[in-house]
Amino acid sequence: MNPIFESFLRRQYDCLMKLAEESDIVKLEHVEGEPPQLYIIRFQCKGLIREKSGEIRETHGFTLGIHFEDQYLRRFTPGKVISILDPPNVFHPNVKWPAICIGGMFPGTGITELIYQAFEILTYQKATVREDDALDPIACQYSRNHQERFPIDPRPLKRNIVPLKITKLMGR
Repeated sequence: MNPIFESFLRRQYDCLMKLAEESDIVKLEHVEGEPPQLYIIRFQCKGLIREKSGEIRETHGFTLGIHFEDQYLRRFTPGKVISILDPPNVFHPNVKWPAICIGGMFPGTGITELIYQAFEILTYQKATVREDDALDPIACQYSRNHQERFPIDPRPLKRNIVPLKITKLMGR
């Protein structure tokens, strides 16, 4: 393995471990390779699915696959880098199972950036509202007509850590 790519992969693993430690939403389910090139990541957040009946309802979790191909630092195929594994009926303009279009992706995009962008899409913090630019035009129209409902899950990906300053009260 190319030492530059190996170093990149090790950094991605370290970044993911740090993010998972600081998040109540991101859970690492599986890694493969040494250093890892394949990740199965679980998001414990709310988003939308569309039932076979056509009903659109909330769901409370998503599983993504992220795979860094050997040439990832030079070129990539978006659908081979990041994909939705579960549920197969995610309802979002940027998703057509198993594809998820996160936009702004380039060779060498780090795992943290991929995860943040996927999270913003799945929770409707970000959505394409133009049918000609959407993977799912029906979800696009729904998004445009129900903007008051979004974001579905407004929580940040990482916990907000508020530093506390404790001062000693005089006379008590």
